[in-house]
Amino acid sequence: MRRRGHGFTLVELLVALAILALLTLAGYRGITQLIESERHLASEQEAWRGLARFFDRLEADLQRALPRPVRAPAGREGAMVAHTGDAPSATLRFSRAGDAHPELANGGQRIEYRWHERRLELLLWPAFDNAAPDSPQVVPLLDKVEAFALRFAHGGAWTTVWPAGAGGPPLPRAVEVTLQMQGGQSLQRVVVLP
Repeated sequence: MRRRGHGFTLVELLVALAILALLTLAGYRGITQLIESERHLASEQEAWRGLARFFDRLEADLQRALPRPVRAPAGREGAMVAHTGDAPSATLRFSRAGDAHPELANGGQRIEYRWHERRLELLLWPAFDNAAPDSPQVVPLLDKVEAFALRFAHGGAWTTVWPAGAGGPPLPRAVEVTLQMQGGQSLQRVVVLP
């Protein structure tokens, strides 16, 4: 009778290698899933940060809105003008005072929030009155915006048009901004003007 050696048989080694391969594959898939989840969360977190920055900036600008009409290339324009509706683009243009943002002029200026081709942009003119067709500085704010809706509080009611009518106030009491994002999220903010 032969004595068995102190090592493993070939079958035992192959079974051990197969178990090790399965554990390695499961670990690799788990780590890959964790990495993808972390990337997705980082992307979502950056999107929410961008939305927070947009709403903070819009609120700061609206808080500094001035009831000052301006001279524009097409003639006199009201202190705040909004073009909304079913058009492929919407705008909110108004006069803003102060220096809430260091890149803006110190004395105030005319600014415009524009939704165009699923993107929100901020347009900055160098001065209030733009008698000449100056090209504004365009600052991209948000991408993947499916809709940009505005409503204005005036006389105890909400309207989608501003200015609300002849002889009305130059600024509304509040502005409601609704964004519809590409993923289906609908976000709304109401800013009360001073």
